[in-house]
Amino acid sequence: MPLVVRGVPELIIFLIIMAANYLIMYLVVSSVLNNSGLKSKIDHLQNEVLDLKKILNENKYNKPNDTNKID
Repeated sequence: MPLVVRGVPELIIFLIIMAANYLIMYLVVSSVLNNSGLKSKIDHLQNEVLDLKKILNENKYNKPNDTNKID
């Protein structure tokens, strides 16, 4: 008695529909982000965070060590 696997064509069609659905959602969300100006705001905030990190690192290395001085 041969082993018969049923539902493979339906599974393939389901996976194709899921991939198409994901692609459509990705394209819609990316176009909304580009058109709304939210992406530029996110990029601006990321640049500000990077600048703050640089400033904090510079201040950490330039800060004199006053804890070892005795008056």
